Amino acid sequence: MSILKNIPECIIKFNDAPGNTHISQILAGYKLLENKNLLKIKNVMPYAGFRTDGNYEHNSIVEVKICDKKIAYDMADGYQSIHRKERFDAQLESLDFYFKRSYDEDFHLQMQNRDKVNPLGLNYLCSCEGNPYDRFYFKDRSLGELKKFLLHTKNKSANKYDYRIFESNSIRYDEYNLLFLTRLWDSSQISTESILKTYPYFSVEEAKEEAEKWKSSLDSATQNRILYIRELKNYFGDKIIAGVSDDNLSRKLCPEFIVDPAITDRNNYLSMIKKNYICITSEGLHHSIGWKFAEYVAAGKAIVTEPLFYEVPYGFCEDKNYLTYTDIHSCISNCEGLLGDTDAVHAMEFENKAYYESHVRPDMLVLDSLKIALPEIF
Repeated sequence: MSILKNIPECIIKFNDAPGNTHISQILAGYKLLENKNLLKIKNVMPYAGFRTDGNYEHNSIVEVKICDKKIAYDMADGYQSIHRKERFDAQLESLDFYFKRSYDEDFHLQMQNRDKVNPLGLNYLCSCEGNPYDRFYFKDRSLGELKKFLLHTKNKSANKYDYRIFESNSIRYDEYNLLFLTRLWDSSQISTESILKTYPYFSVEEAKEEAEKWKSSLDSATQNRILYIRELKNYFGDKIIAGVSDDNLSRKLCPEFIVDPAITDRNNYLSMIKKNYICITSEGLHHSIGWKFAEYVAAGKAIVTEPLFYEVPYGFCEDKNYLTYTDIHSCISNCEGLLGDTDAVHAMEFENKAYYESHVRPDMLVLDSLKIALPEIF
């Protein structure tokens, strides 16, 4: 990676709501590229109106202007906010490139601006020193807002979510165990009214149908996760650590599967996944590839997962980077196969470590997008 003689400048606009954590990876990537003198961040503008001003369908957006190009990064879980395809297509008119975290090529086939939409890759909550995402919460904020933000994040970026703490320790083990830590989804907050508030252009019937679809999806995912935990623990015994995080829903549905809080403590969790574990994961919200999946890739782990609904670019694929399961039997079979084949585990660990270093680390994820948008510069 050569240092540019004429360093391009960029202006970054992002929604600065405290819960909009999906976008931190992108801003960290730009900051890390600036640290390498590959670009200059001229200005960073927090902006709350991406959805309400009609330019985008949701707020999980980072918009970047660089070298006369306008680039948008869509970090939403899926396509759950894009209900009027013609409206979305029209919004792309003002952009040169649109990089989507959860990317399905078929969704865009009939769109005029389909060529502007590109797959982005894996997303997880990570940061770096000087990340504008974090800095702007401490500028021009009231005391009440700052307290609310600190309570929400628990000072996440300074140490807790630095991208480097996720990275592989490159240790190969002679024997492995299994790890399946997850959470349950509470659908009780979803209603026709909540959908209408988010999507005011819906009719009441459309909102009701959407709410029922969301609730059904969340309830199904929750029940499946409980089933898998139960069956995996019964089959593998002390060869697996499996369970759910502690919350009201877990206490109601499966208190026996709530894991020790020490396991889910951030530092302990990150230390654990770097040990001799094969990591099992499941589909995220709206068919998304969840943060845990990206964290396991960053840690260079062997992964057993439900099939990936969305595209991960640059040669990331089944059997090389992960194995898939569609029911409890195939999950058990794949886990058993890896437990009995350390060479296969080591090969997958190697592939995922290499993929992380080339395409998932925040600076490399952003650099991949800039190579597409500005090949003559990057």
